[in-house]
Amino acid sequence: MVIIRRRSSSRPARIPTSRKPSDIIPHCGPGEMPGPHRSRPSSPLTRVSFAATLANLVGYRPSEGEAWMSAATREYPASVSVVVVGGGVTGTSVAWQLARRGIDVALFEQEHLAWGASGRNGGQTGVEANYGSGIIPHRLRSLEIFREAERELGEFEYDQCGRLRLWLGEPGEHPIPDPTRPEADEYALGDEILTGDEARERLPLLSERVIAARWVPTSGRLWPFKLVHRFAEGATRHGARIYNGATVERLVVADGRVQGVVVDGQMVRAQWVVNAANAWAGPLADTAGLKLPVMPWRGQIVVTESVRPMLPFTMGHFVHRSSNYWQQTRDGKFVIGGSRVLDTVGRDNLHDRSVSPDILQKTLSMLVAALPALRDVRIVRAWGGTMGFTPDGNPYIGETELRRGLLLACGFSGSGLSWAPVAGELLAQIVAGEPLSLSLDPIHPDRETGQLADGEVA
Repeated sequence: MVIIRRRSSSRPARIPTSRKPSDIIPHCGPGEMPGPHRSRPSSPLTRVSFAATLANLVGYRPSEGEAWMSAATREYPASVSVVVVGGGVTGTSVAWQLARRGIDVALFEQEHLAWGASGRNGGQTGVEANYGSGIIPHRLRSLEIFREAERELGEFEYDQCGRLRLWLGEPGEHPIPDPTRPEADEYALGDEILTGDEARERLPLLSERVIAARWVPTSGRLWPFKLVHRFAEGATRHGARIYNGATVERLVVADGRVQGVVVDGQMVRAQWVVNAANAWAGPLADTAGLKLPVMPWRGQIVVTESVRPMLPFTMGHFVHRSSNYWQQTRDGKFVIGGSRVLDTVGRDNLHDRSVSPDILQKTLSMLVAALPALRDVRIVRAWGGTMGFTPDGNPYIGETELRRGLLLACGFSGSGLSWAPVAGELLAQIVAGEPLSLSLDPIHPDRETGQLADGEVA
């Protein structure tokens, strides 16, 4: 089990105005902790240890006596009812929902829990992503499950604080029309379109570059790393087995049905297999001869020093056909991300968790354009993480007829935190034979816009 400890960081630097992020972000190799004894490299890309990031950003230590099993001392079960592949927020959500129904489940994670995008994101949740695609009821159900999970499993700092999304421009310029408002009104989400002046009434720190905004009261924030461990702890209390450092090498298929998996050379039979590997879901599906078009895409996060409370809600702004986003944590740090549409690295290298100076420069420059008061706030950490995107922006949740017994829970297109709770519930309902609480039509793996297809076994 990975125990993450707090340790002092190297001297931080200020948010840049002319310098590149590569000039100011501490550099670490894999597994190394930053410290004052380390000099800054000349490399244009910086690499920051994820463990070091967690230690310095949040300092969370999982509870003692967790049931995660070490690779050196375990034997995998010969068979279980359900195998879950992936130890992120979705995989652990599925395991929890299955185990609390009394279903025998084993989860296999090739690294450690929350190692992937689940532990590397900006911690924001909500309903607003992909308005118009029929998924608002599903995202609303996830918000309900967050509240239910905190009551049952313990807190993970979920706060439905709302979000202010900005349009930046020059004074007198008109913002791009918002096409999402009708559906938000249909579901009475309470979204409001604000002028720049109205936005500044809510947050006087905003600059004159803000020409309009949308207030989204259903959005919020939580502690992703802690949420994953809450789900995992809940699952193991109900009998689930969770294996860290366990590599699922391939799916086993016979007569068009998945029969189980091979894990570190051992066959584990299962009636159902859940592919919750997200950015890694495509390569896993390849081993069953299934072409699963989940495109990996790297996101990047910057964290600042702690400063006085400034933001009572999360924020972001529309840019480059996607958005940038930020929030201020309870201890005063700003967690900032975005501009991922400019990045192509993750598409070629799933394991590249470096940060790109050019992209960070754009992200930080836009942040300062909206909030000039942050110009001199110092950066203390940065990291990257890979997400999985689908052709139509909606995830794959459910069983595919192309490979019976294979349940997909992947392709969350940058919104995995907001999908994980309802994905776990829906897949558990399928396995248990319960009536589905929501329609699978907009998220079914076999929908026309999902573009799944037969392929060759890798």
